[in-house]
Amino acid sequence: MKASQSLIITGMHRSHTSLVAHAFHEAGLFLGDDLIDAAPSNPYGHFESRQIVDFHLDVIRKEGLRNRWTFIKKEGAISASMTSAFASVAKEILCNHFDRTLFGWKDPRMPFFLNGWDSILTDAKYIFVVRHPMSCVASLDKRTLKHSKSIWHPFLSTRHFNLWDVTNECILEFVEAHPDRCVVIHAPDQLLESESAQRLNEIVKTEWGMPLQNIAFDKVIDNSLLKAKPHNSKLEKIYKRRSKTQDLYDALIKKSQAYLM
Repeated sequence: MKASQSLIITGMHRSHTSLVAHAFHEAGLFLGDDLIDAAPSNPYGHFESRQIVDFHLDVIRKEGLRNRWTFIKKEGAISASMTSAFASVAKEILCNHFDRTLFGWKDPRMPFFLNGWDSILTDAKYIFVVRHPMSCVASLDKRTLKHSKSIWHPFLSTRHFNLWDVTNECILEFVEAHPDRCVVIHAPDQLLESESAQRLNEIVKTEWGMPLQNIAFDKVIDNSLLKAKPHNSKLEKIYKRRSKTQDLYDALIKKSQAYLM
């Protein structure tokens, strides 16, 4: 396998990770040879490798989960162990679909597989995207209700808040363990700041030495999709009771400021 540099983009579902991946794709980062198509909830594309997503979903199913939204066990997040079988399939995917000198991928499920993949891609770099918990949950609630044609219930939002928590706990733990190989981006704020984009380019192209063109979020942003919507009062009540979620969000914001300011 010829690849020597890899860059992984991830974050909680509905955190604008597709927008970030789109910008890196335009800058020349190879994200896979079979990308998942666009959808009404992601009109410009997911920029996700079908092989990576299918692999992660297969592992999640084998963990005995009921569906792709349930990442909660008694002791927290699912974190697939790097078994020989897992490693074998992962290496096969890399050889068959990512045989490049510079490659990467984007998948919101990736936080649950960070340690596993990092044991193979030992010098990989990571872009983590964090968005306000209520914005993520509101978007997930809307999409779920549209697909299921059901009525909102507090349990739905609570489940999505739980998913936000365990996803970002995995991210924060990894960032603290590997600070020199990670960047945390606060979306959408830092996606709209020229200073943050300039600093990101400096890190990726100069400090990490990746031969990419200029990473320009302003070239791929659709402002109509970034407009802040007022949060549902019922959602706010749930959020105000979740001190753990608030503390985790604050910790990640501080990380993003440390990297891009």
